[in-house]
Amino acid sequence: MSRKNYVMKMTEEDIKAKITENKQRLVRQQERAKKLKESMERNRTDIKQLEYTLQKIKRSRLKNKPLNFIKRQDISTFFTRISHFYDYLKHRLTNPLCYVRFCLILNARYCFESRSKTAGHRLLSPATILGYFKREMGELEMP
Repeated sequence: MSRKNYVMKMTEEDIKAKITENKQRLVRQQERAKKLKESMERNRTDIKQLEYTLQKIKRSRLKNKPLNFIKRQDISTFFTRISHFYDYLKHRLTNPLCYVRFCLILNARYCFESRSKTAGHRLLSPATILGYFKREMGELEMP
């Protein structure tokens, strides 16, 4: 039986079932569209944050002045101050930077002295800086 003949021989129950089926399909499509819009908005935000991070890193590298050096003894006070600054930025900006990107910018602008005395490990890595920052923000438990 062709589709045209099937449509012409539909009963009321068939039509009701088809309406219900189409409504369910529409609800699923709307849910997918909503998820897609949310995902697209997250991607737009990520792109803006990545572009901002790249711009700040490039700008700090292009300047001819030396990086600010933070001594081991001053690290805790530095991260206390910088966490307050991050809170301030978070309230001022519509899309605040995530911790990782903020710490990448910190790493581009500052050198942090390591506790390690071994050669080649004189400065903290970006991952360690992130750990210090998260600990200061209360996101990371101290062992």
